[in-house]
Amino acid sequence: VKGANYLDVLAKVRTVIFDKTGTLTKGDFRVTEIAPQEGIPEEELLRLAVEAEAHSSHPVASALRQAYARRYGEAPPADQQMTVEEVAGFGVRAKSNGSLIHVGNDAFMHREDIDHTNCDVPGTVVYLAIDRKFYGHIVVADEIKTESKAAVEELHRLGVENVLMLSGDQEDVARMVAQAVGLDGYQAGLLPEDKLREIGRLKGEGHVTAMVGDGINDAPALAAADI
Repeated sequence: VKGANYLDVLAKVRTVIFDKTGTLTKGDFRVTEIAPQEGIPEEELLRLAVEAEAHSSHPVASALRQAYARRYGEAPPADQQMTVEEVAGFGVRAKSNGSLIHVGNDAFMHREDIDHTNCDVPGTVVYLAIDRKFYGHIVVADEIKTESKAAVEELHRLGVENVLMLSGDQEDVARMVAQAVGLDGYQAGLLPEDKLREIGRLKGEGHVTAMVGDGINDAPALAAADI
């Protein structure tokens, strides 16, 4: 702990906010389903997703790479012609051989006005489109950390009144995690600016807040929280 002032503030914390992925959950994703459409082979769907996410450190990107290696023996060679733009909270937009590739969540497909089939299954769903035409989805699943429930119980025992979760994941996944670990509340489908806004709202209502998270998506909220 750097700074005695933070120890003083910790004594006043009654609201603790968690990110989900890699915080309450292991962030150790596994691909559980590959569902191509429009006649595209499974290998090509997964390969395009891996290439688009090649430079991402997100656990989902790592799961895609591992799945490809398990199924096809090695990671696909890097596409040197591909240019990639990461859209925080949504996914990635890539260009390769004159084609525009979108890889990301359901909100990304809606934002980019891409007509697609919604996949309503437990897990994080990665959708893929080429030149704004939907080509299928990949489902990855995460596990809750074994110590998460005990940690939430201990925070309650120590006098924390509100243990909350702010997640960018879909509603059904966030709800399952919140119920499993005994949270007092949660919000799902949030972008980084949404998390930041919620921290500001809580502080505006007089809550002394502690935020626990990792990654680029959590940086604004982490900076805004008291701890």
